[in-house]
Amino acid sequence: MMILQNLQDEDVEWRAHWIVPDEILYRCRDFDWVPLLRIWRAIGYAPLLFIPTTQELVHCEFVYNEDNYKKKVREISNTWNQTRRIKRFVANSMTTPEYDQWWGHKINDNIPTLDQENTRSIKEHLQVISSELDIIKQDFEKKSLELGKRIEQLEDEKMQLGLDVDVQKLEAEKLRKGMNKVEKDLDSFKTDYKKLRRSMRTAGLGKTSEKWRQEIKEEKNRTDQWENECQDAQVRGNTLERDLSECQNKKIRLKARVTELEKSFHQCCNRNSTIQLKASIKKIEELKWKIEELEITLQNCELRVELFEASNE
Repeated sequence: MMILQNLQDEDVEWRAHWIVPDEILYRCRDFDWVPLLRIWRAIGYAPLLFIPTTQELVHCEFVYNEDNYKKKVREISNTWNQTRRIKRFVANSMTTPEYDQWWGHKINDNIPTLDQENTRSIKEHLQVISSELDIIKQDFEKKSLELGKRIEQLEDEKMQLGLDVDVQKLEAEKLRKGMNKVEKDLDSFKTDYKKLRRSMRTAGLGKTSEKWRQEIKEEKNRTDQWENECQDAQVRGNTLERDLSECQNKKIRLKARVTELEKSFHQCCNRNSTIQLKASIKKIEELKWKIEELEITLQNCELRVELFEASNE
């Protein structure tokens, strides 16, 4: 196909099929026949129809999917650089009387006979058969459509891959920042660890394991003592909270009682009862005095709670 594609206009000689040529092409270089290259395969044509010269004609025909077909095509293409022709009258004079006699008595066996079983309609006989060029064109258009669809699919895949690459880049950037932060934290941790080791080495210089155990025991005892104190303080705090709650409840009850007495006082005023009024005033004063005492107690409790919370902090 590449050889046929590289043909130029001057390499092709166009002739009308109804014009009888004056010369007959009968040989190409060393071949006694004319090799012809077609689109799908190569064939050999013997214009002289001479039996001895065509005995190797079958070896000239081959298909383009065979082994070493390119070499054969190149050889055939090179043979056309040296062709031989003869005039028509020379070719006519080469026939023998025996050949003329045989030609007159030969029977044409190629005339087809009517087959009643396999008869076809005129429409089927006149059906147009696609030429090799049309077949190639159809195959080319089909392959072009397939390639177009494949290109669109590849473009979509390329776009998707581009988006995936962008996402991967963002994730890689996040991971890189995280790694940098981890490395900085690790360096800081190493620095702090070295400082701690240096301070421990300095602080523990000259101390024996027995002293270390004794100090650890003392620290443990102090920790236990502190925990016990915290528990006691928590118990005292709970007790103070209960006392505070009781004081608040008493204050609420006393306020309710004062309200009740004031109500009774007003009732007594309405009745103009001097004795009851004095008694009510006395009771009110006593209740006020008790309320003041409870308020003082409540303030002391609140102060103790605040001191307890401050000591815990």
